[in-house]
Amino acid sequence: MTQTMTPIDMQRRRPPEAGRIRIGIKSGRAMKAIDTFRFTSPHRKALDQLAALHGGEVRPWEDPMANKGQFEVITKAKSIEVMVVPNGLSTGYELWNGGGCARRCDGYTVEVAVKGMDEPQESPCICNAKGIRECDPKTRLNVVIPNIDFFGVWRLESKGWNAAEELPGMYDMISNFAEQGSLVRAHLNLEQRTKKANGKTKHFAVPTLSLAASPDQLLSSPGNKSKLLLNAPQVDPDTPQLEATLERKEDGEKQRGTYEDPDDDVVEAVIVDPEREMAQEAQVRDIATQFGLDPDSVVAILWTMTDDPDKIDSFIGRASEGKVLRITQNNTLAWRSPE
Repeated sequence: MTQTMTPIDMQRRRPPEAGRIRIGIKSGRAMKAIDTFRFTSPHRKALDQLAALHGGEVRPWEDPMANKGQFEVITKAKSIEVMVVPNGLSTGYELWNGGGCARRCDGYTVEVAVKGMDEPQESPCICNAKGIRECDPKTRLNVVIPNIDFFGVWRLESKGWNAAEELPGMYDMISNFAEQGSLVRAHLNLEQRTKKANGKTKHFAVPTLSLAASPDQLLSSPGNKSKLLLNAPQVDPDTPQLEATLERKEDGEKQRGTYEDPDDDVVEAVIVDPEREMAQEAQVRDIATQFGLDPDSVVAILWTMTDDPDKIDSFIGRASEGKVLRITQNNTLAWRSPE
């Protein structure tokens, strides 16, 4: 039976997605933050234009969870010019598992995916009921990138607390400079931060927004003279917040049993050098092949054991000592002397 379209269905319009703005790269099995913007898209021409503006080399990109025919470029840019679009930002909490997004929540009501049912089922927030936060914050920002061919909006996603707390506020402030339905030029930045906790120093890459012009310039532009900077919506102090009842996880910490979002977003984490990571992974794969082991398994096990690049270099160096690599019964890697 053919399903008909009702008028309300026809009104569900959204701009096409040109590609993703990413702040991480896959290292072994985990996603690691990088200190420059990375773009993926099926539109090779758009990436070529981005590479011409911001550096980097465009190359094919494949991921089991992504559509076929994709390309990527890791640029040298820590700041890019963008246009903030109306209704271009969303925040919430999400829990992902092996089957995809298991639930989405706003801190009050959760939508839970139920096997065999087309629509998610709503119930009161499960995390608040348990008193344990199982979901991660999720921030999605859609922007237009000027100076390249227009294929649609570019989406950035983050599971970091800093992005969840700072991007919405700045987005609202910038949006208030715009006339109804218009665009505002801004800069999307990848800001480097350092945090010390439990005797350890962590370096983070946090996506931020800033204006591409002064407030005076925007306010004096035609149609914007009556706009005020500080009329962004305010949080009702009497409204219960999820963070008020649940303990917040530290940046970069993950709970056992969670799965990576199939999108290439990362919890704000220690920054890695993507070129060094890729070179190390290639060497580890060659070593695995040399000893008749599955390269994917060796890479996954090694990066589960350590993500310290110096320790991985030390591991690679053992291959020149004449020892034999094996996978132990505990699913770890070990070198042994040849028999």
